[in-house]
Amino acid sequence: FLQSVYNLLPIYPLDGGRAVRAVCLLFFCDSTAKKICAGLETVVLVVLLIISTILSVFLKYSIFPSLVVIIYLLRVKNIKIPCI
Repeated sequence: FLQSVYNLLPIYPLDGGRAVRAVCLLFFCDSTAKKICAGLETVVLVVLLIISTILSVFLKYSIFPSLVVIIYLLRVKNIKIPCI
């Protein structure tokens, strides 16, 4: 169940992101649909980061939820982290 909910997040590599992009393409041109989907991805990732920070700081969970969201954010936005 949890994996199904995770897979339906409106972030592009996931099925939910593909569905949102398909619906946007029905109503908008390709460039506008990409902008809308990118904005929605950013909003969802920021909300996930805020929720994970609340879990980590206020509810005394470990830092693991925040790290998972940050790594996923870097993966979605294709940001490379240089090795030291």
